Amino acid sequence: MAELERGGTITVSPSEDVHVVANVMKIWLRELPQQDRLLAGVKFARFVDEVGKLPHSSVDAESRRVGLDRVLGPLMASRTPKQRAALEFLLAIGVVVAGQAAQNKMTQANFAVCVAPNLFVVCLLYTSPSPRDRG
Repeated sequence: MAELERGGTITVSPSEDVHVVANVMKIWLRELPQQDRLLAGVKFARFVDEVGKLPHSSVDAESRRVGLDRVLGPLMASRTPKQRAALEFLLAIGVVVAGQAAQNKMTQANFAVCVAPNLFVVCLLYTSPSPRDRG
């Protein structure tokens, strides 16, 4: 991951265990300071709404690709070169892992659920403790 931090790229050969690579990437993402998260500044709900509007049927794959380009293009353009390189690497790993879903049970959706919390800035809402919690 130091290579990514220096602005370089990482290549993973097909013989490497993609699960190990994905786990290392997930840990690296989790350790990033909040302001350096790959999708820092992106409104999560708005992003999910935009992606949710895309066609999801395999019959309409071309429309889905065009729609993804429309949603992801501006997003990628707004990232730093390091963030773009890391996102491209992460997306490539996701494709490889999800491509083996029959063996590893890690579908695109499962991969997204595992990785997404480490991409966005976490917004914690503080609520005062209830009288029961105060002791």
